[in-house]
Amino acid sequence: MQSIKLNDIIDFNPKVKLEKSDPYSFIPMENITPDMKFVSDVEKKEWQGQSSSKFESGDILFARIYPCLDNRKIAIAKTDGKGFGSTEFFVLRAKEGVADQSFVYYLSTSDLIVQTAMNSYVGASGRQRADLKFIKSSAFDIPSYDKQRKIAAILSTYDDLIDLNRKQIVLLENMLGELFKEWFVRFRFPDWENEKFVKGIPSEWAFSELDEVVEIVKGKSYTSEEIHDEKIEDSIYFINLKSFHKYGGYRDSGLKYYTGRYSEAQKVSQGDIVMAVTDMTQDRAIVGRVARIPTLNDEFAIISLDTVKIISKVYSENFMYCYLRYSSFSETVKEFANGANVLHLSPKQVLKQKVLLPPIELSKVFNTIASPMLDKIEALTEMNAQLELIKQQLLPRLMSSKLSVDKLDIQYPPSMQTSDEAEEK
Repeated sequence: MQSIKLNDIIDFNPKVKLEKSDPYSFIPMENITPDMKFVSDVEKKEWQGQSSSKFESGDILFARIYPCLDNRKIAIAKTDGKGFGSTEFFVLRAKEGVADQSFVYYLSTSDLIVQTAMNSYVGASGRQRADLKFIKSSAFDIPSYDKQRKIAAILSTYDDLIDLNRKQIVLLENMLGELFKEWFVRFRFPDWENEKFVKGIPSEWAFSELDEVVEIVKGKSYTSEEIHDEKIEDSIYFINLKSFHKYGGYRDSGLKYYTGRYSEAQKVSQGDIVMAVTDMTQDRAIVGRVARIPTLNDEFAIISLDTVKIISKVYSENFMYCYLRYSSFSETVKEFANGANVLHLSPKQVLKQKVLLPPIELSKVFNTIASPMLDKIEALTEMNAQLELIKQQLLPRLMSSKLSVDKLDIQYPPSMQTSDEAEEK
């Protein structure tokens, strides 16, 4: 390998010509999810000549601003042709014949580039931006073009498996959501034809305030010194706002670690329900969302002050999770959040919400179908966490050539082996 400046292998902010008033793929910063290799356009917008980043499908979008860069909001644009997005993106494109685009993506997500970019921060505290000139002139040992392709192929194998699992998770969640809505929103539950309805509501169903069926436990206040990105001695899993997906559900890549004090009531473990009661996202999408705690390697976690634990007093935890996740509850309750730059949702306001709930027996029938689906979602999420961990362990070793790509034998977690492979071993 030889030391090469990044500017010699990467075109930064390459020229992309857009026509005014023509529609193009639009990607805002909030569409980038850390640890997801690709980001797709969700909408078309007319470009009116406004200041923006411009890219072509296949280009890398690299967040340049704090805290998005610290959170590694970096992804490959997978769009229908050209596009534009946030001004806070650097656009990266491998120089043809010199660097492999997929390799450049993995290089850009590694500590080599991310830490270099973070070390170049300039500007006021809280709105610091990476210095492009500094990044361009930074030099690193870069493998040959052929080895770049091999490294990218190895790491892409893991990303492809992670992506496949994510698609299965989305499919399962959509199926579960539709089943819930069919039974408990549209009232097409088993034997509904023989049910007596009063003003459009099944006669055996009843309205109540949420506090009649659940309890809420507030999370733990903390200092920045008590939170860590990596597990260290005596640290505990920490559930925070980054543990929630934009539309609800648990996000494994958002997990942090905590080293402060806590109470027994602030502990959560597998199957527990947590809700976000603070929101600092640009589109205010997180507040009111719920997540279900996965196995966490059979350990417990602590919840942050930005979240609450919801304990079901009447129904099963799985049913209550589905109710809070797939009904209109989250959208309704978030309207009661207030604040200028940061939204806050009062737990008391959550408990005051009116809810329409079914008979216990019907919820139990629903659980026989929903619980295996939730378990499968959890298993796939755990598998992805294992795959991501292996990939992150491989990444620096491959980039530094401490691990030879020619001798690497890809190892998958045992849960991913087929029965034939397991028998052979």
